[in-house]
Amino acid sequence: MDLKLSPHARRLFPFAVECKNQELLNIWKAYSQAASNCPHELMPLVVFKRNRTDPYVMLDLEDFLWMAKSLFLSENSLDVAQRSDHPDASKDES
Repeated sequence: MDLKLSPHARRLFPFAVECKNQELLNIWKAYSQAASNCPHELMPLVVFKRNRTDPYVMLDLEDFLWMAKSLFLSENSLDVAQRSDHPDASKDES
């Protein structure tokens, strides 16, 4: 794990994070490393990028679907237009 979290932080962010900044990355090997270093109460997650690119995240589909379902059931919404980098973010709602 590249990111060490306190017990309280683990409850808020339940991921075992493996970070990679490589031009050529074997994403399957990186995910396998994250999974093998992952305590049972956390979900493995790989953050990866290469020079002059945005970072990306890889996680298991079942973990992603669990997160999406949890968000849906909590009735919070994901309004993409509210992202600071979204083209409509600077438009004033009038």
